[in-house]
Amino acid sequence: MLQQWWSSARVSAPCACLFRRVTIQGYTAKMPIKSGGCGIDNQPGLQSHRPSLHQARQGAPLLANFTKASLIVPETQAVARLLLEHPDAERWRQAVEAENVLQAKTVNTAKSYANIARMRLETMDEALWEIVANAERPTATQAILACALKFSPLLAEFMRTALSDEYRRMSPGLEDRIWRSFFADMSLIHANLADVSEGTQTKLRQNAYRILTEAGYLAKNKAKSLQHVRVLPEVRNYLAKHGHNDILAAMDCAH
Repeated sequence: MLQQWWSSARVSAPCACLFRRVTIQGYTAKMPIKSGGCGIDNQPGLQSHRPSLHQARQGAPLLANFTKASLIVPETQAVARLLLEHPDAERWRQAVEAENVLQAKTVNTAKSYANIARMRLETMDEALWEIVANAERPTATQAILACALKFSPLLAEFMRTALSDEYRRMSPGLEDRIWRSFFADMSLIHANLADVSEGTQTKLRQNAYRILTEAGYLAKNKAKSLQHVRVLPEVRNYLAKHGHNDILAAMDCAH
């Protein structure tokens, strides 16, 4: 499979390619600048997420860990308020299981969502927890998205590359094939993704698209129409100040 792709890409020799921005009739594109024997034919204006041969040999793992929940905004806000109390294990159990602060239907659901929300939130610090816990819903949602992207790098990479390409194409909606193509490309780079079952891939796509809908990037319609989203000042300032530029780049995919 890799050999077929490498031949179709028409590469004369492995090397590094640089890009420059070229504006043609008001349209800004990224054009390849050849370095040495580099001659990959990329489409103008599209940031390809096809791997290089060097990348494909690395096999570094990339976490695909969002099969069990989407953004779960209200639940994550409840967990953020709890974390700001610095609870010990007993207080955590009491709040989640006995008090049901997540307002879940079952104890098992409460425990599962609480753990997922906590793991995501703990990728950031208390300043972000304060935003999640106390900000208005749109800002809190974006803060939760930032945590989810930090915890799930596969989703962040999808937004930075494939979804960003769809915005540049001005695609009317996000088709399922976009995720499938992206996942196939990532499987060439990251060995752990090559072993993911079809069922799990489908669940990842469904939750990825659900997260993007909850965050406002996709409309709640059958076509999953793309919507423009601006990162709100409080979240943007936090990410920039704390050096989370990779997450900010993913959330800025609509521009």
